[in-house]
Amino acid sequence: MTASRQHRPDQRRRKDPTRRTVLAGTRALPSSFNSDTLAPMMAFACSRWLPTARLSLMLGLWSANGMAAHGPVIGQPAPPLIAPTVDGGTVDLAALRGHVVLLNLWASWCPPCRAELPMLAQLQERHRAEGLVLIALSADRHHDREDARRAITGLALTGAFMDGAKPNGYANPEALPFTYVIDADGIVRAIFAPSAGPLGEIALENAIAPLLHSTTP
Repeated sequence: MTASRQHRPDQRRRKDPTRRTVLAGTRALPSSFNSDTLAPMMAFACSRWLPTARLSLMLGLWSANGMAAHGPVIGQPAPPLIAPTVDGGTVDLAALRGHVVLLNLWASWCPPCRAELPMLAQLQERHRAEGLVLIALSADRHHDREDARRAITGLALTGAFMDGAKPNGYANPEALPFTYVIDADGIVRAIFAPSAGPLGEIALENAIAPLLHSTTP
């Protein structure tokens, strides 16, 4: 996508601008695709831009972990998550029962992700008294954690990292950003995927409103 290719905040990224925008620019694939069919397609699509070693690693991760077929499902209990937070603590999704949770999967190198974070933070501020909790789960690797910290500085949210999260039922999404709406009983009620386009505030409000009405802060 054009915006992601133009996002070049420092010289390090200019040396390899595609390293961190492949997932951000990937659209969701039909459920009929699996890791056996995806790997050759990714190899063909990415071989012109990605260094061979990095491409092999990415395809290996995709093959080993599969697509998001085993991830969250609407109407089912949210997968477990215990993740390290940006302030050195931990966040446990199971411990947030009784709250409506917005779980946003993002990364500092993903322009669409960073664009929607302020809106999500403002949404939590408006509904904090009603029990809404926002977790921004970063896909940044360990050596990029400082980039993630800077990106969410000043935002009203709980920042956490996929890297080091155990258990983590949200690892290796096929694209970013993803936002999951989880009700007070720990059930996934809505999923906003990147294939649907930019995350709309009205749509998100409509998804959480009936859940908040039944929440006891």
